[in-house]
Amino acid sequence: PAGAAPVAPAPPPPAGPYVPPAAAPYDAAPVAPYAPQHGAPYAPGSAAPYAPAPASPYDAPPAPTYPATTAPYPGAVVPADPYAQPAHTPPQHQPLPAGGYSTPPVDLPGGPTSRISRPVSGWNVPAVGMLILFLIALGAVLWPQYRARSTEHEVKPLVVGLVGHEAWARCPRYITSVFTYVGAVTMDGKGKLSDHTELTGPICKGLRHLYTPAGRAEMACLVTTGDCSQTALDSVVALSTITHESMHLRGVLDEGQAECTSVAAAVQAAKLAGLTENEGRMIGYLHLLGMNPDTPPQYHLTPTNCPSAIDTVRNAPGDDAVKEHLISEVARTWRDIAT
Repeated sequence: PAGAAPVAPAPPPPAGPYVPPAAAPYDAAPVAPYAPQHGAPYAPGSAAPYAPAPASPYDAPPAPTYPATTAPYPGAVVPADPYAQPAHTPPQHQPLPAGGYSTPPVDLPGGPTSRISRPVSGWNVPAVGMLILFLIALGAVLWPQYRARSTEHEVKPLVVGLVGHEAWARCPRYITSVFTYVGAVTMDGKGKLSDHTELTGPICKGLRHLYTPAGRAEMACLVTTGDCSQTALDSVVALSTITHESMHLRGVLDEGQAECTSVAAAVQAAKLAGLTENEGRMIGYLHLLGMNPDTPPQYHLTPTNCPSAIDTVRNAPGDDAVKEHLISEVARTWRDIAT
């Protein structure tokens, strides 16, 4: 203010080291550097910037240390590394045994050690088995069809030649005997005859054998020694039967008349089947004397109701002893087939 005495300037500080002023109570506290969560707080003037944190139960365990694998001095025992992997050893190739490779013994739960000795197969065994069963069943269905149709095809010219118009014979497919009789011709409700005859299995079997080269060659026994095989005797009965049924297809309804005309047509039937005339005469002779006596009464033939039977007996070739032998053999065969 006016009139006041002038203030002298402050003297300069004395020379020496700098001493910071003392902290005021209202000054901010010094900032400590970052310390870990579990570490000690920073202490001013300490040698380390922060103290290491103690081990936490959540921290990862320290890495294991492994002992040295090289001996520090000769003769030292080096402990084995528990984490070391075994060295790979290539498989030894052994020669294939005679029975093939087999699996090693297998310890089954709850049971003793078992050995599977058969080699492992790449086939699907159940599928192959089912396929084989299917093929067998298919063959069982198709084979009788094929065999029956083949016989019908071979015999049809014989039936057509005897009947004089379109006709045929039918063989069974799956059943050996269809009717009580060895053959039959049906008639519808209007009295019209069927165009085919139904034959049983043994008759078709005899015809099937007859229509082979061996079957035709066997029929020569009828005019030679008389020592005929059973298949030849079956063919005699089969040819006589289909000749009789063809007479029904021709329109002859009476059994006696059909029997008489079939005996007289034996030579024609034999020629249609590829046999000789003499063989046909013997077939008619054996039909008359070997088969007809073992038929029902309405079939029986006598010189009265069948005058042509006399010519059949008179014209049969061969020795009388041979004829008697063949008559007995054909009668036995006829009984076996017809009954």
